[in-house]
Amino acid sequence: AFSRPYTIFRVPAPPMADGTFTTSQQGEMRTYTNALILNNQVLVPSYGLPWYDSVARAVFKEAMPGYQITMVDASALTPEYGAIRSLSAVIPQSHYLRIEHKKVAGPQPYQPDVQVTCISKAGELVESMWMYYRVNSDTNYTKTPIYLVCPEHFGVIEGLAEDDTVHYYLEANSTSATTTYPLSAPDGNFTFWFDVVSEIDLTEKFNTSFVFPNPGNGMIRFQLSDKMNQAEMRLYTLNGQLLFETSVTNNQPVNIKRFVSPGVYLVRLNTKDKEEVIKLIIY
Repeated sequence: AFSRPYTIFRVPAPPMADGTFTTSQQGEMRTYTNALILNNQVLVPSYGLPWYDSVARAVFKEAMPGYQITMVDASALTPEYGAIRSLSAVIPQSHYLRIEHKKVAGPQPYQPDVQVTCISKAGELVESMWMYYRVNSDTNYTKTPIYLVCPEHFGVIEGLAEDDTVHYYLEANSTSATTTYPLSAPDGNFTFWFDVVSEIDLTEKFNTSFVFPNPGNGMIRFQLSDKMNQAEMRLYTLNGQLLFETSVTNNQPVNIKRFVSPGVYLVRLNTKDKEEVIKLIIY
């Protein structure tokens, strides 16, 4: 997650009251993973089984350092086909903070000041919002305000250079002192950098390769020239912003739908000895 490998922690399944184990999804089933995370506390079901309960607690403490692990007797709950998380899933919360923002991530066209916009989906009033960012190898985050204007809130990261890589995340605070930000922050941040293509010639050339269908809806194939068995394909906007890149072979289908909207784009094909630029129309 967030470019970090997953670590799998295994926790034993506790036996039923009669000493047997069940793998059925029907009826009573005891498990420790039906737990509930509340801020910095984890409520883990227990079953009055000292060895199993203690092992489960130890696994959660190892897997979630910094959280308070609290065991809650769920023996009376599981016959009703649930445990702590299942019971709490249907409890409504009127006082909450939820922030949606237009993520700035991956390659971006260069600009010295980058604006990040967001909108509050809160059940209560937002008192303040902040953006934390760091540049390149900086270890400390700079705090800058998110301006609470309508219809969208915004913050600005200023004074960036063409070769900068930026990491950022957002924080919101409500009038009742609730704070929300990505649970994995600051390590699980959003990252963007600048794709400067001013030195790349994106002039459409006389080509012997073709992209089809053209115009198309974003599911494309390539008919490569005789000198191209395989090529590096890069998709650009007309102003030179890199949207997508991959390796392609002759007649290979490539789905670029999530990178494009209706308009005109440039496809750049490269091999060691040859380069072609093709205009692509998306409808």
